Amino acid sequence: MEKLSVKNLTKIFDGSIVAVDDFNLSVKEGEFVVLLGPSGCGKSTILRIIAGLERPDSGEIILEGKRINDLSPKDRDVAMVFQEYALYPHMTVFDNLSFPLKMRKLPKAEIQKQVHGAAEILGLKDLLPRKPRSLSGGQRQRVALGRAVVRDPKLFLFDEPLSNLDAKLRQQMRAEISKLHRRLRATTLYVTHDQQEAMTLGDKVAILKEGRLRQMGTPLELYRHPAEAFVGEFIGNPGMNFLTARVEGSGELRVASSQFSPPGNISRVFRNYTDRELLLGIRPEDILLSGSAAEAISLEGEIDLVEELGNETVVRVNCGEHQLTARGKDYGELTIAQKVIFSFPWSKIHLFEKESGKALTGPLS
Repeated sequence: MEKLSVKNLTKIFDGSIVAVDDFNLSVKEGEFVVLLGPSGCGKSTILRIIAGLERPDSGEIILEGKRINDLSPKDRDVAMVFQEYALYPHMTVFDNLSFPLKMRKLPKAEIQKQVHGAAEILGLKDLLPRKPRSLSGGQRQRVALGRAVVRDPKLFLFDEPLSNLDAKLRQQMRAEISKLHRRLRATTLYVTHDQQEAMTLGDKVAILKEGRLRQMGTPLELYRHPAEAFVGEFIGNPGMNFLTARVEGSGELRVASSQFSPPGNISRVFRNYTDRELLLGIRPEDILLSGSAAEAISLEGEIDLVEELGNETVVRVNCGEHQLTARGKDYGELTIAQKVIFSFPWSKIHLFEKESGKALTGPLS
């Protein structure tokens, strides 16, 4: 069942700055959807429009079958958790949690019940008498979450709630939010620019660029089948590598001044693009640094950067006009300026149009 529908949403600032451009989104009951994209892509603006904090220039927001464009924020029955904790410093944790319930004039007994229920879920029971200044960053964020949970809204909105926390605490809070969602099964729209956060939290991820929706799907769908080069580069750590290649009339592929003959089952794919330049996409983990390999494109390059990460190594290789990143284990001793032969299997290549970046195929396997 559809819980939230956003139709043809557009928002323009100062008469010319298009923050959101004909954006459409459908969120099912109980679904956790992440809006992901670089800074300035419009994701927070979309969240603020849904919450009623900004007015769209055009488009509709439908929540549980009801158009809410003209409702005030307090009448939309949505709860928003901001990047800043936005806690009342002079109030205890209990008073912070109970404040939205008092505004709704609920009976004291009901307020007590709901606050203690939210505190139990989020591990805040021992913190109820304390004030925000005596809490850690993670505890303050849990209080901010609790203030949303206690309202039992139709829709949860999260605007980069973990960006002020350090890396270890972000990881812990991701687990807390994931556990909270599994317990409540609340419909959630979550904004972040952190693709790891998006991949670990979202049932679905919507990729935005320049105010437009570029692709939406499960994390694995986006990773395995990016609809355009931008998505391939944005999803993955590091992102997808790209090389310019030309399909010759002979059926061979010219890459970095070298020519290669695709194997029979794959050559049929390339024959569709004879005399055209394409972008070849290859994931860093699919690049081998152990020399030439069968059924693979092999090129020579020079190491530009080596990052030892303990369980794996990230290596940047310059190859003519191209710069590629490889990620793997057991590379052995590598040094800057070292010449290497690297290769990647034909079966792992993604093809994209050079000009538009639109995907022509998924992996060729």
